[in-house]
Amino acid sequence: MLKINHIALLVENLKETLNFYEELFDFKYEKEIEYEDSKVVFLQSMSDISFKLELIDLTNHQKREMNGSTYDHICFETTDFESFLKKLSNSEWIVEQPTVEINKFGARFLFISGINGENIQVLEVI
Repeated sequence: MLKINHIALLVENLKETLNFYEELFDFKYEKEIEYEDSKVVFLQSMSDISFKLELIDLTNHQKREMNGSTYDHICFETTDFESFLKKLSNSEWIVEQPTVEINKFGARFLFISGINGENIQVLEVI
């Protein structure tokens, strides 16, 4: 079973973006981490506690090629990563098998491209 875990946005002003989502959409600050060369803040939705926004600060980060968009990726969470990997390996949609990574925050994850080029992350908290 998959559920949406978070959507990641690239932002130029982390503080203003944080205030915007807190004031207008009832998100609350959850945590801040340093990842690679970026500061990343997670906001928790107060109306759906399973949903988060991931704000990636671009202040000290080389800007990515985004074609005018601030969207970075959508993340689906699974409780059965092995079954999802099997589904991927049998799928006609996925041409190249993704690299599975484990991060220091306790998640096993991979990225794939959707059929329209969108970035999709699938993770399992371990």
